[in-house]
Amino acid sequence: MKYVRPIPPHCVLILERLRYLELVVLSANNLKAEIFLKAHGRKLVELHIPYDNLRTATFKLLELGPSLHSLSLIGDSYTSNIPVVDALSSSREVPSLVKLALDSVQIRTKYDKEKIAAWEKFFMHFEPKWLPNLREIKVAGCQWPQNERDIAKSFWVRWAEILLQHRISLTDKTGTKWRLRLKVK
Repeated sequence: MKYVRPIPPHCVLILERLRYLELVVLSANNLKAEIFLKAHGRKLVELHIPYDNLRTATFKLLELGPSLHSLSLIGDSYTSNIPVVDALSSSREVPSLVKLALDSVQIRTKYDKEKIAAWEKFFMHFEPKWLPNLREIKVAGCQWPQNERDIAKSFWVRWAEILLQHRISLTDKTGTKWRLRLKVK
């Protein structure tokens, strides 16, 4: 008797109305996530996926989800959760993506120098040429400074101004955007 291997259920399901997906998979399951996204990614409008899956992924997420309007990268607050810029790249434009949410970015103090340096590198190398309609990057851990002295030293302000050069707003968890201030020379 010949053994016939069953077809995995994620390949058989049609899921015609699938538009929203929250993947809660470990990086060890990247192959399963890739197979699922290859089968259904074109339909997705909103996707939530863990940072670790992108860090170890062998696939380009934006190419598997060309209709994405909103992408959330989820991580646990105990790790640095710094996305890899290459994981957010694509060989072609993804005009549908408007919002990118970076959850669990926790920089508790100015003394988290390693995290700050890593995020600085991310924002400096983030080139949204393949994301022409990206208008917002929402960071849950963002805290806007309240006075001029803190504004001058704030890494959040520095990153917001880098993104504003690309017409992208950096927003905090409430959706509040940073607005450029007049500078006295």
